[in-house]
Amino acid sequence: MAEDNYMFRLSAFRDRLLAWYNDNPGCIVPEFRRREVIRTVEKGLHDLSVSRRKETLHNWAIPVPGNSDHCIYVWLDALTNYYTASRVHVDGSGAEVRCVDDFRELERFPADVHVIGKDILKFHAIYWPAFLMSVGLPLPKKIVAHGWWTKDRRKISKSLGNAFDPLEKGAEFGLDALKYFLLRESGFSDDGDYSDRNMIARLNGELADTLGNLVMRCTSSKINTSREWPQPGTYTERDNLLVRLISDMPGTVDHYYGIPDLQKALATIFDVLRAINGYVTDMAPWKLVKTDPERLRTVLYITLEGVRLGTLLLSPVLSEKAPVIFDTLGVPAANRVGVERGSSRVDLQA
Repeated sequence: MAEDNYMFRLSAFRDRLLAWYNDNPGCIVPEFRRREVIRTVEKGLHDLSVSRRKETLHNWAIPVPGNSDHCIYVWLDALTNYYTASRVHVDGSGAEVRCVDDFRELERFPADVHVIGKDILKFHAIYWPAFLMSVGLPLPKKIVAHGWWTKDRRKISKSLGNAFDPLEKGAEFGLDALKYFLLRESGFSDDGDYSDRNMIARLNGELADTLGNLVMRCTSSKINTSREWPQPGTYTERDNLLVRLISDMPGTVDHYYGIPDLQKALATIFDVLRAINGYVTDMAPWKLVKTDPERLRTVLYITLEGVRLGTLLLSPVLSEKAPVIFDTLGVPAANRVGVERGSSRVDLQA
């Protein structure tokens, strides 16, 4: 079947696209996806049909200006909605809706991060930037292409009927737990696999056995008898090793959040929390409470501060549970938000 269409001269943008990819290494992540796109464009681009005859689209599409027999096809129609939506202003009450003429007025375009699935990378990393170049609009700041989710190692599909409802899983396990599992179990580079068994194992192994156990250990009335944030004494070499690990955590996590690689960010936090758990086991504060109260104060301070900082870095994911942990630790409001890159309240001592 052949028909007349309006064409977008995509082939003319090959060199400009390659220059953009190469001059902006972070424009597409993960990095191997950027290399994948570069290889595709280097092979050459074919011009793109951006219209269909009106009758083939059942009269539902946007007419081509000046030619009502043709309508804009989805390649162009759908992608330009990113720009259109960025110009819509709705006031706080929802009563006023208007579309601004200059996209810069609302400072929403382009988005800081454009998140897509790996199967539509071509449309968003080749077609969309070329469309923007053709009309002189800003290019995407960062396109993040994530993998797919499988269920019990099988592709999720309508034919198999194996999809799961995230709202139902959120109601069953809690929204924080669901968010944590989805972000922790799968990175942007790989496909993730969902099963209730995997989720329960991850939640028990990290949120309960690591974080939850650590919170209980350092707030136990048998250990922290005053229920206060103690002042530390002189640090030992073992203390300093852990303090360095805690102090380095914000900068490392900030780096991974910024890429973004949320899986590595969360893994980093829990590596440190496991180290703190090991420290508590070795220091045995339940013995120090009877034998060396001064040493106990130092151990408790380092432990509490490490848990506070870990919880702070987890708060974007554990948005419901983080305030509960802060309450349990007795963390004041001023110390529940914000952290300078690469630092914490734990001070190294000689």
